[in-house]
Amino acid sequence: MKRLRRGLYRLYYRVKYFPFAAERRAGKDADAAAQEKRGFIVVQIDALAHDDFQRALEQGYCPRLKRLIERDGWELRRYPAGLPSATPAAQGAIFYGTKDDIPAFRWYEKRDRRVIIGSRPADVQYVRDRLPQDGILNGGTSYVNIYDGGADRSYFTLSAKTPRRFLENIGGGRLFLLTLTHPIRTTRMVLASVWEYLREEWNRLVSQAKGEATYYWWYLPFMHIGSNVMLRELQTMAVLLDIYNGVPAIYTTYNVYDEFAHHFGPQSKPAYACLRALDRRIGEILKMLRRVPGRPYDLYILSDHGQTPSVPYRVEYGETLGETIDNAVEHGVLVMAGTGDYAPEAREVMDFL
Repeated sequence: MKRLRRGLYRLYYRVKYFPFAAERRAGKDADAAAQEKRGFIVVQIDALAHDDFQRALEQGYCPRLKRLIERDGWELRRYPAGLPSATPAAQGAIFYGTKDDIPAFRWYEKRDRRVIIGSRPADVQYVRDRLPQDGILNGGTSYVNIYDGGADRSYFTLSAKTPRRFLENIGGGRLFLLTLTHPIRTTRMVLASVWEYLREEWNRLVSQAKGEATYYWWYLPFMHIGSNVMLRELQTMAVLLDIYNGVPAIYTTYNVYDEFAHHFGPQSKPAYACLRALDRRIGEILKMLRRVPGRPYDLYILSDHGQTPSVPYRVEYGETLGETIDNAVEHGVLVMAGTGDYAPEAREVMDFL
């Protein structure tokens, strides 16, 4: 019975991934012996702290991951994120073994007199150009990461070995073929986008009614649809295809928890609900590993840093920090000095400003 089931799965995926049959054959023909070597898959859940993950497990948001730990013998380890505790530095260390030139998520680069922001593609490419060309993903794939990690194929990454055009970065025709091979998932993705928008608006209204700290701009629901639905499904489809093709190194980052944790808080129900969806996608990856014969894989699930619950400055004070500074420069500000030998009067401070 088990042999019959495996044969049916093999036939099913052969038909499903027929447009990519040449890729699979090319991988096998290039180095048949290498196909027997163990590959690795890394699933990174952005900004999920150890304690928040433990709480999500206890509250039932990640049943598949909980079974892996309690029944299948997987080990949950806590590790220090180090400084700076930000994704650009973490992935620099993971991919290339160094984060020396990445002091923060946002900083002023004195040498070139420019502000570097870890989410702006041009700035990330500037940092990538200073990192080694090769990384742990040589010969592999990189999806939705800060850097390519030296991968042969990288989509939805903010930087690469060599700068690419937009269509090249998102996969172009290959992405279109990939969606065609998953008609049910593609339909589900469209419906889930509508549901995500409605859920986002409902969560916002509920949070505001309860007086909970949150922030809102009109484009946020569409950003979350992109990260929580579109990217999540596309990167999962890409990982499943790579497993079928026997790609030796696969690294993908799910950013959705980070987005909702920033919006509603790292311990909020909307943020934990995102973990439930990610738990299902990880379950799909595990199923693919069991069903498809070929290269054996080691699967690692990790996070790069955590978040601390806080109240956004804009929510607390009714304006952004930039607006506060602008007002202070324009109208003056009272600096509270110590009571030592020299404590300036308010008028002196105003005259100085």
